[in-house]
Amino acid sequence: MTFDNSTSKNFQYSTVAVPPTPPVAGLSLSVQPGDGAKFAEAPFWATLCAPETQPLGTNAEVIRVTAKNGDKFTIERAQQGSVAQAVTTGWSILAGDTAQSWLEVHAAIEANATAISAETIRAEAAETANASAITAEATARKTAVTTAEATAATGAATAEANAITAATSKANAAQAAAEAASDPAGEAASAVAAHVAAIDPHGDRAFATAAIATEAALLVPLSSVGAASGVAGLTSAKRLPVAQLPTNVLSGHTVIPVEQYGASVSKTAAENNPYIKEAIEAAEAVNGMLFLSGVYPISEELVVKAPISIWGTGISALYGKEKILGIWGFPGEAPYLVGAGFLQEAPKLNGLKITAAGCATNLRDFGVKFADSNKFKETGHGILWEPPVVSTFLGNGPFASKIDNVYVYGHDGNHYAYDVTNMLFCNFTGIQGFGGGGIRFKSNGNASQTYGNTTVIRPYLITAVEGTAHAMKLEYVAAKMNYFDLVSPQLMVYNVTLAGINPPLSTQLHISTNDRTNISYLNLLFPDFENSAGVGGTLLPYITHTRMLNNYGPSVGTQSFENKVVQRNEIGRTATWTATFALTPTAGEAALVKVYKAKEASMSGKIQIAEVGAPAGTALDSFKIPATWEIPPGEYMEVEMVNATRSFSKIIGEN
Repeated sequence: MTFDNSTSKNFQYSTVAVPPTPPVAGLSLSVQPGDGAKFAEAPFWATLCAPETQPLGTNAEVIRVTAKNGDKFTIERAQQGSVAQAVTTGWSILAGDTAQSWLEVHAAIEANATAISAETIRAEAAETANASAITAEATARKTAVTTAEATAATGAATAEANAITAATSKANAAQAAAEAASDPAGEAASAVAAHVAAIDPHGDRAFATAAIATEAALLVPLSSVGAASGVAGLTSAKRLPVAQLPTNVLSGHTVIPVEQYGASVSKTAAENNPYIKEAIEAAEAVNGMLFLSGVYPISEELVVKAPISIWGTGISALYGKEKILGIWGFPGEAPYLVGAGFLQEAPKLNGLKITAAGCATNLRDFGVKFADSNKFKETGHGILWEPPVVSTFLGNGPFASKIDNVYVYGHDGNHYAYDVTNMLFCNFTGIQGFGGGGIRFKSNGNASQTYGNTTVIRPYLITAVEGTAHAMKLEYVAAKMNYFDLVSPQLMVYNVTLAGINPPLSTQLHISTNDRTNISYLNLLFPDFENSAGVGGTLLPYITHTRMLNNYGPSVGTQSFENKVVQRNEIGRTATWTATFALTPTAGEAALVKVYKAKEASMSGKIQIAEVGAPAGTALDSFKIPATWEIPPGEYMEVEMVNATRSFSKIIGEN
């Protein structure tokens, strides 16, 4: 065996002028004109990495140059356990030391000094000394050889290769003595292999790194795929096999990082589209977890067709250090959303579409952002759940799905941050939306089915763009919907003075519905609805006094009340009332409930302590609105109801 040519020249460096085609699998490239002469004759090893980056196992690739014709190199991809990268114009190419080139040096020496063990670097001392000093050199190095000595010894071996043949017999004797005296069982090499396995369990990092260079005094046996012997390595030039990917300890899903499939925050949308789609398909095949670690540009609609989870490393909105755009809580500092997610650059497309039917697709800790070129003007929905057609209607949508801490920014006024069809038993927690509509729940299924039973906890949704969308919309097409619980919803229809964008219209509401019969039981707990755009026909902020019911005791005393009938608290302690009201405003008159307390039965000096209401013309006749208040012992209360009736009431006694 001869030495590899990788180390036969200095300064073997250039950049890629003509990249491989395709970028991940192409087998030839060209360096800058005239730079081919800087490189040794083939074959040799080389490393490719993105410009202005430090080559690491996660962003670089080791290749084998098998032929050189001027500035054009014929190459073999993903060598020595590295992962094939999407190489583009401008990438760096460097020929020099790699793990394999050192192995070839040692193999060449071993071919001449046949008994010199490849398991310890001590043998190199015997090989690299001159013929008259080899025996003494080996004896002196029985106990330890440092990394620096190994490097010097290897360099000497290259210069004195002719002398090694004559010294073979002496080297054999020296090596036998060294092995017998200091490491008869080869334990040192085994220890290094174990160390490599601990720091690189999947073999997806090049071994010629600083972490392993400190152990370079001993050779690590390598398998054919480049990982340490006994350690699982890469079975594909592109990625780790799914069986080797980690499992999320919380969910138990196999984790599918999109970057394992070639996606990158630094790549163009056109480059990312096929990689992310392939990663989604891989997650679908194992009902796994698609993992996002950055914001990835895309220009096609991403479609999820099977039950998977999509998790990101986190998401945050940049609201600003001070009031921006006329409002405190609308992202006003570029890039508006940071963390993990997707950046949709194409107009009229959804950020993410989910067609998985009748199953849970769980989303967590990422965002969807529309690019500056089309944000607020010409987009699709942020996230669309739309099940496939069954017969003449749509099938079941998301069932028991959980959506936690997901943000959408930049959708236009005719689309929603979250558009959900035929849902059941779903939970939305901490969702945020900035642009057009907030969230739409829609029924469009079999008429015998009923959808809903969904809870939304602390949504923060701002409708700030003119259009047909509302902060929240309940829309009946076919199949009934009921039982939607909104806990502390922050819904805003607001003019945030976006440049070149018209503010919302008076017809865009906090909550809107198109049917009074087939949509029922919207339960609101502590809502906060605000507007600055002349919005009418929506719920009012509902009370002036709030109290969470956290003192659950026995039901005591009278549990009901009548309109404008004064009654006294005679239970001997503070009475905490909880009640729900059916509000039925007419076209010309609002619905209104007011609760008063006073120390006298005449209600002289009465104080208003609670209020719920809805303006005239609001379609709320099937909705139940809660309220809570307190009456001290011995004091009186009066409830006034206009276009409203008591649906439920109860006193919770305090201990």
